[in-house]
Amino acid sequence: MAKIERNITSSKRFRHFDVVLYCSLEELESKLLEYSSRIVRYAFILHEHDLYFDDILSDDGETVLHKKGELKKSHFHLIVSFYNNCTLMACKRVFTTLNDNPRVISIGDMQLAYEYLIHKNDPDKYQYNKCDIVSDDINFFEKLCINGCKEETDNKAEKIVMDLIAGVSTRIMVARYGRDFIIHRSQYAECADIIKNEDLREKFKREEEEHFKKYQLELLSRPEQFKFDFDNKK
Repeated sequence: MAKIERNITSSKRFRHFDVVLYCSLEELESKLLEYSSRIVRYAFILHEHDLYFDDILSDDGETVLHKKGELKKSHFHLIVSFYNNCTLMACKRVFTTLNDNPRVISIGDMQLAYEYLIHKNDPDKYQYNKCDIVSDDINFFEKLCINGCKEETDNKAEKIVMDLIAGVSTRIMVARYGRDFIIHRSQYAECADIIKNEDLREKFKREEEEHFKKYQLELLSRPEQFKFDFDNKK
């Protein structure tokens, strides 16, 4: 299992993050839309029934800030994956406009992170309904739970080539794939052209086969006419 990184000043880079946010649903959805070209997928849920398990004291230990059993302030738990690796601080800057100090950690196990959204493995905590999870790729996250796989194997080169074939703009490609796309763009473009030509040849081949089948069916459906034409030519 990959180690979870909590040190916000760490220079290590990651693709998957767990973020806690105190904001409105509209603000969160707007932020995800703003960064949609950089985000592979996300899932989030509103936690509005969480309780403090212990008294929370001030830094000097003299004041009780929150009492045991007190209801926590409503907040969102967000799982987000980016196309390009980034530091915890870079991820934090994305969401700082939603609240001053969002809590950001790297995700070591995507399956466990997703299950924590509803406190599946924490029976002492409030059990949220899976139907309350909001995601742009819920099938991916559900597959994690069903198959027990930890994370999909991302084929970045294949995604780049498929985006080129689909005609995705250069601006979006650079935002999604960063330096790798800029440096190797010509190689990716060459590969995309090869695939497009192969697809085109395959298309022509299928059309020729369909045309030949239709011609055979026409011969079988009108044998006398073709026999007549043949006799006239003789």
